[in-house]
Amino acid sequence: MTEAVDGFLDHISGEHDPGQVEDAGGMPPDATYQCRLDKIYFKEMKDGKIKCVMEFEVMNGKYAHRTIFKWCNMDNVQNLDWLTRDLRMLGVPVNFKWNSVQKEHFSNLLDKPFEIEVKTKGEFTNVYIKKALKADEVFIGQGLKNGEKDVPF
Repeated sequence: MTEAVDGFLDHISGEHDPGQVEDAGGMPPDATYQCRLDKIYFKEMKDGKIKCVMEFEVMNGKYAHRTIFKWCNMDNVQNLDWLTRDLRMLGVPVNFKWNSVQKEHFSNLLDKPFEIEVKTKGEFTNVYIKKALKADEVFIGQGLKNGEKDVPF
């Protein structure tokens, strides 16, 4: 390494403790979160079963930018009923068809805000879509103070 690199690393070693940095990976703890739907797709698993995968990004708070994964089984009628309710909560029309839902509806759901609840029971973590949120129900960052004007771009 160069002298400049060595000096820089010595400097930050005294200023920054990597042991104090919280891991960003993994599921956030049990709570209710404001999220946006980042991805939704069907995936074939190693065992040959098909699942619907929903990836929600936490929009605010301590766990902002973490991903909450919702894996939906599709191997029996009860699981399909649960998935149907979730898809309706996301905004898919009541009368959708399974063979066209991904192509016709999934892209329209992306980036919309939802309230998501994470609950752990034993070794299983369940993710519940509580409700769709309106733009004025979502809190991101500090917002504007009285009298401040937004900067036009």
